[in-house]
Amino acid sequence: MLTFYRHEIMDVHHHALRVLASLSASSDIGRHAIIDADGLPEINRLLLSSDPQVHEYASITLDYLSRTVDC
Repeated sequence: MLTFYRHEIMDVHHHALRVLASLSASSDIGRHAIIDADGLPEINRLLLSSDPQVHEYASITLDYLSRTVDC
């Protein structure tokens, strides 16, 4: 259900990824929710963004997601 990546305005990507980073930092439940929603491919895609903030938050989110146990 992660459809923010389809939006053309980078500010939307920035804010959505900031929320996902926060969610993934808070608990295994949040991390599993992102993974179960098939968010990894889209977050990975946003690593290619030319916007440094989008790239930063995508990287942070992936770092937190990598800490998920039993994914």
